Amino acid sequence: RAPDGLVFSDLRNQEQAHYPLTLVVEANEVLSVRFSYDRQHFSAEGILQLAAHFDHLLQSLCASATTPLGELALPTAWTQSVQRYPSEHCAHQRIEAQAERNPQAIALSFGDQQLSYRQLNQRANQLAHKLREQGVGPDVRVGLAAERGLEMIVGLLAILKAGGAYVPLDPDYPQDRLSFLMHDSGIELLLTQAPLLGKLPIPEQVQTLDLADALDGYSTENPINQTAPDNL
Repeated sequence: RAPDGLVFSDLRNQEQAHYPLTLVVEANEVLSVRFSYDRQHFSAEGILQLAAHFDHLLQSLCASATTPLGELALPTAWTQSVQRYPSEHCAHQRIEAQAERNPQAIALSFGDQQLSYRQLNQRANQLAHKLREQGVGPDVRVGLAAERGLEMIVGLLAILKAGGAYVPLDPDYPQDRLSFLMHDSGIELLLTQAPLLGKLPIPEQVQTLDLADALDGYSTENPINQTAPDNL
């Protein structure tokens, strides 16, 4: 109690994260790790297990600092469910395979919108064929600036299917940061949405394509793959 009658007690603050899971790491004399999570997405038990796995990986790194991260052994509870994929297959080819195996299964959900694997694959195929028409191919950098939603994922997948290199651009970034990213990455084409066009500092030489443009007439078949895992 202070002389003037004020009473001081422990101060607490409540954090409101915008992501389902946040990991905060502070490196001082000791390494402090804090998980913040949305209870609608994660259980306390699941987070405790995740923290235990993270601790295991940190200890493994300390014991063998020269071992690549991908070669560190995971705890048994995780390794039982780990699937190995052929390294010669790209991410979009795995989506294509899933669309063949389970075409009606739900691939994406956003709010009250959903896309099955068949719908996702076919929409991405149509956009990929249009991107190829615009000159997109292996190692051609394509920016994607879109609000979160189904269109954003369709655009990302289409870039990969066309053979391009996906460059993520968050439309909420400051203008100077977006400008730097667009120039520094060397994008040749920007996939975006009409409401964002006036907000983005698009270089003069960069083509733009609206994700909402009609794709009637473009094939829904998988484009012939032109990329390998070592491409951009």
